[in-house]
Amino acid sequence: MDPMNCASETTEEAVKFPVEALLDKGNELLQSGQPQLALQFFKKGLEQEGSSLNLLEAVGVAYMELGEEQQALQAFKRCVEISPDESGHLWMYLGQLQQGAEAVESFKKGVQLLNKDYETTCGASGQESIESLYLRKQLVAAYCSIAELYMTDMCFENDAESTCEKYLQQALQLNQEDPQALQLHASFFISVKKTEEARRCILQALAKIKKDMSDHNDLSQEENFALDLLPYEFRVGTARILIELKEHAQAIDLLESLVEEDDEIVEVWILLAECHSAENDNEVASECLARGKEMVSQFIKADPSNKVFQEQLGRITNLEQRSQSSAS
Repeated sequence: MDPMNCASETTEEAVKFPVEALLDKGNELLQSGQPQLALQFFKKGLEQEGSSLNLLEAVGVAYMELGEEQQALQAFKRCVEISPDESGHLWMYLGQLQQGAEAVESFKKGVQLLNKDYETTCGASGQESIESLYLRKQLVAAYCSIAELYMTDMCFENDAESTCEKYLQQALQLNQEDPQALQLHASFFISVKKTEEARRCILQALAKIKKDMSDHNDLSQEENFALDLLPYEFRVGTARILIELKEHAQAIDLLESLVEEDDEIVEVWILLAECHSAENDNEVASECLARGKEMVSQFIKADPSNKVFQEQLGRITNLEQRSQSSAS
């Protein structure tokens, strides 16, 4: 019997379909970008095993994919209620969906459990396996998440600056080359007006990003897992910080690599135009603006109420006017 049929059946036979098969089919659908359909399988499984951590976690992940954060929050809360010391990554999910002090406490609990697992997997030899490397990455991300909260939700706390710095240092102690930690540290230094420290951090992050991108094609599957190439949007964020610190040549180099990867991202063309304009290369800046304007105009035709597209068009218009003013 194909478990796909279980999504629409309500017969006793469907209800009794093995939970493991329902979970496997749901995860397969989730990985193929069908979270709504995946949820039907997970929920069928929960009808049989309502306290299954694997199913509850899968439900939470599916709801996150769908953008239904409150539903995801309830699923992960149920997980940690059933087994609070089972897994650090469940607390990490929870922290992502919470705010302020509540999120900090969830991340701290996650760090506690992840640290325990990390020390266990490293063992007495101190040598890292793929599993321990994955846990170390999660720990770095956890420390960065806490630090970021003290730059945003918790920024008015009396000790916000020192606490943020403490968690950033802990992240870098685990991996001094981690681009996420370095980039967040750069943002922190900008916020406290330490420009040179910010420049040092963002250039270190950029160097690691470039190295990883260069190494990517020459490594085995296992080694590429260790690289964990950073998402496109993260690298756009790197470019924004470089521009803020007036490292325009470095930003151009990064942005051009992003265009090679995907040349239909309007934001990248706008940032490239800003850089070339700052470098007094107005002809290239105009070409970038024209490319961005052409794309965003088409996007607005398809979705006239989209505020992001409208904001991007406004920025392009302002840059065009500034360019014309400087030319005259």
